[in-house]
Amino acid sequence: MRWFILTLVLILTAACQPSAVTPEQLPPLMQLIDFWKPVTGTLAVGETHLWQFVGGAGDPISARITHQGGAVTLSLLDNNGTRLDQGNSLQVILPADGLYRLQVQDTGLEAATYELGLGYTDRPNPADATPTPLPQVVGIPTPTPPYYATLGTFVGRIASGETRNGTLADSAERHVYTFEGTTGTSVTLRMGRVSGAIDPVITLYAPDASVIALDDNSGGDREAVLRNIRLFQDGLYSVQVSGAGFPGDYTLSLLAGAQPFPVTPTIIAPVLPTSTPEALTPTLAPAYNNATLEDHVPLTGSLARPGDFARFLVYASAGEIITIGVRPLSGSTLQPKIELVAPSGAPVASATAAANGVALLQGYPVTTSEESAYQVILTVGDTVGAYQIGFGRGETYDDLRRGDAAPDALYSEILPERGLRDVWSVYLNTGDVITAAVTTESATFDPVLELVAPDGSVLAADDNSGGGRNALVSASRAPVSGLYHLRVAGVDGAAGSYTLVWRYVNLAPTATPFPALLPVLAADGFVGDEAYAFYPFQGLAGQSVRIEVIARPGSDFDPVAALIAPDGSEIATGDDSEGDLNPRFIASLPTDGTYTVRVTGYLSSGAFTVTVDRLVTP
Repeated sequence: MRWFILTLVLILTAACQPSAVTPEQLPPLMQLIDFWKPVTGTLAVGETHLWQFVGGAGDPISARITHQGGAVTLSLLDNNGTRLDQGNSLQVILPADGLYRLQVQDTGLEAATYELGLGYTDRPNPADATPTPLPQVVGIPTPTPPYYATLGTFVGRIASGETRNGTLADSAERHVYTFEGTTGTSVTLRMGRVSGAIDPVITLYAPDASVIALDDNSGGDREAVLRNIRLFQDGLYSVQVSGAGFPGDYTLSLLAGAQPFPVTPTIIAPVLPTSTPEALTPTLAPAYNNATLEDHVPLTGSLARPGDFARFLVYASAGEIITIGVRPLSGSTLQPKIELVAPSGAPVASATAAANGVALLQGYPVTTSEESAYQVILTVGDTVGAYQIGFGRGETYDDLRRGDAAPDALYSEILPERGLRDVWSVYLNTGDVITAAVTTESATFDPVLELVAPDGSVLAADDNSGGGRNALVSASRAPVSGLYHLRVAGVDGAAGSYTLVWRYVNLAPTATPFPALLPVLAADGFVGDEAYAFYPFQGLAGQSVRIEVIARPGSDFDPVAALIAPDGSEIATGDDSEGDLNPRFIASLPTDGTYTVRVTGYLSSGAFTVTVDRLVTP
């Protein structure tokens, strides 16, 4: 269809030109570029090349250029010549259907050669046969030496025992470090957050440019760790660090030795089993035009020009109460305004930024006769910047993840603003019976407590059974083993402080526990419809690993996982587990090398957490 549109546009463009065209009227160089097919070119001093393609409104596209010699500038232009973005790595949501141009310009004092790639940010390259993607090199699957130049900004060498400090200034920036490796050496790499919103992600590449392993959260508290990676060849290794779309300061350390470094395994207690840690700051999916907002699944986006706007869809039924909130992200000057438009096309509600910068449309009662699509229009006036938008059924729109809650422990917390709810994690076995209570610590705060099963269903809810404004859920039985959640919110989505405690009423017999676990990989992810996400890790022959892919609680995402061997063969798969739709399985690794966990959705898309743990004898 895009080729038909392009052909039609070119025919109409040609028909509108004078019959005689002088050389001065011709563009410097106008050629076609296809998605996922990199192109190359050579620029003379001061020369400009134009590459054109057909785009659709709302398409999230990415373009990246690498070059040798000279100084090269890449710009994205619409068909009117208006510049939409500029830089060596571009990520833009196209505003309209039509022709677009990638302008490659030599701005230095010598000629330059370049390679240019064009792709989409919301889907993988369909031509990739082996699932070892370089996600930061969209559309350029074969890097040119030195290959680490395509991974990000080269910072320098890192030596064993050294800790380097760095700053990722924006969401797209990536840094690259290198070190000399020797066959048989074990290395451990650790990336930690120092300040800012950064969510450390670390990827290790071999001298031949193949990916060895990746990690996001296995160090806990947003720390990425690659433990005891065995090197299988001599040469220059590359370490890529990123912030998972968030800026901030970080540290990177390297340890290398002839023997693996000691790691204390986590033993799953026979009485109180240890659940897979949840990310307290999960990676959010990008916002795009006409995206459908899901219940308590926020998206992040950016409006770069004054007067820009974004449009989203919300599906709701008669009798429902819905809440929508938009907040500027750290460092953004955005002053958002949201307007809710009914299926009839008439505006029905609006909200503007409060003193805290949040535009909150709370508790709107839906009156349509059946489930219908409402439009949410986000405008920013003369301001610009990044934002987070969320939608919720009820009086809240976003969750604050507080982490694990142990039995018989008191937890005091504050819901800082309206429209938020707290989420605590509790691992229960089939047949466990618990009681949970929330006591208000604010004069006007009236808490509501919910116990939520692993599949997202609400098992019990209470407002005032604990006396006064206090909430109490008593004698609730766990129907399946898994990760449960205690959700705390205020009546009408109000803010306030409270204390939470829960305890066992009856402890069910515990199944035979797993052996001790050594963390290998933990990462937050998102996969679209009919798409795949890939997570590499290093494994050795004879090791057994436990793989889990857990959908975000409350979502409709049905994940399916597969374990891919170093030779590309599929050696294990997982779909539904007992009691929920999340895949959990154990596999024995047949050989040394890099394995890949492949994640997709069964007729669905959504956010998830993937973990790989090695099973060891305690």
